[in-house]
Amino acid sequence: MKLGLHQKQTTQLKMTKELRQAISLLQYSHQEMNEFIKEQAMENPLLELEGQGSGPDPQEFTVEDYPQVSKDWRQSLLEQAKMLLLAPSDYRTLNDFIDSLDEQGFLPYRDEQLADRLQLDINKIEKLRNQLKKLEPNGAGCYDFKEFLLFQVQESDHNNEITKKIIQHYLPEVAAGYLQELSDKLAVSVEDVQSSIQYVKTLQPRPLLPLSPSESYIVPDFTVKYIDGSYTASLNRRGEPSVYITSYSQKVDKEGEEFLKQCYQRANWLIRSIEKRKLTMLKVAQAIIDKQTGYLDAKEKGPFTPLTLKKVAEEVEMHESTVSRTVADKYVKSPYGLFRLDQFFTSSLETKEGETVSSRYVKELIEKLIMQENKRKPLSDQRIAEELRSEYKIEVSRRTVAKYRERLKIPSSPKRKLT
Repeated sequence: MKLGLHQKQTTQLKMTKELRQAISLLQYSHQEMNEFIKEQAMENPLLELEGQGSGPDPQEFTVEDYPQVSKDWRQSLLEQAKMLLLAPSDYRTLNDFIDSLDEQGFLPYRDEQLADRLQLDINKIEKLRNQLKKLEPNGAGCYDFKEFLLFQVQESDHNNEITKKIIQHYLPEVAAGYLQELSDKLAVSVEDVQSSIQYVKTLQPRPLLPLSPSESYIVPDFTVKYIDGSYTASLNRRGEPSVYITSYSQKVDKEGEEFLKQCYQRANWLIRSIEKRKLTMLKVAQAIIDKQTGYLDAKEKGPFTPLTLKKVAEEVEMHESTVSRTVADKYVKSPYGLFRLDQFFTSSLETKEGETVSSRYVKELIEKLIMQENKRKPLSDQRIAEELRSEYKIEVSRRTVAKYRERLKIPSSPKRKLT
């Protein structure tokens, strides 16, 4: 074994404070960005705002019909995460979790998926997700309704084993009112079952509860129009002020000069970051729209083309996390209605001919078959798999059908049967 000195040249991106701030702007919605600009102008004497912005016809963007939940919670979680004693890599992972939360506060990935996606040990994923769940709002980072109910029980004084079993295994029986059946299965009295059910009814259904429509509204971030045979995405510029740097004529001392120098740097950074954000958002949105023209051609009732963050990231030559931040909590106004930009991302299954179809489309077909079934002879998961294979040429296993049916919160065939 020979020892020696060797030179190795590597390229490494250093995440500066300014770069981190610029990336964070991608997470802001249209409304949040306008508020952020106004806050910066109030703090910086060299920043001047003018007008209410320009862009598409103001009629394209209305708020009357679209109630929205408050989104301050995401920024709050990020700030709370800074208070935890975490290694820099763990803090970045926790930030990824927060960025991935849906509008109800659920994390739409299992620990195994996160471990595979982030190339981390599953124990590390579990530990960080547990830390996220204990931040405010409590339970953000749970996978679904059931896990969130269990989290609330475990964190409370109630922490009753019967209640936990009911949540884990018997929610359909609770919904159907089968108290005696539950009493027999759990080997407890009907009164104990009723007591547990009463407690479950006091729990929150999700970490983030929506505000009433009168409190807040969605303002779309993009509009999509059909122009010259193709769909074009545009940014909502309504209410967005023009930002420019003004001069400061009053005399200042040396300390004041240093302060104004810093103000100038911050103002210059803000203007550059705003333009960079616009270019990034448009590039990502257009790439997504280009992949889903079939869905739009069908007036948003057709199948989705299978699409992942990785595919879009490769298309626009950006990192997956940049694409993820860009689409988070962004809304698009089309000729047919309003939709979330991230709803276009869906995994795929294969047809008999080797073509791919989106998992979202398969879920819609499962829901359709169940809606049309004979309620006295409901379709089993195996029968649904056979129908998908014969009628739609989609290869899918019984287990996959069961998984999708459960995600749609549809009971199994015995529980759907009318007697």
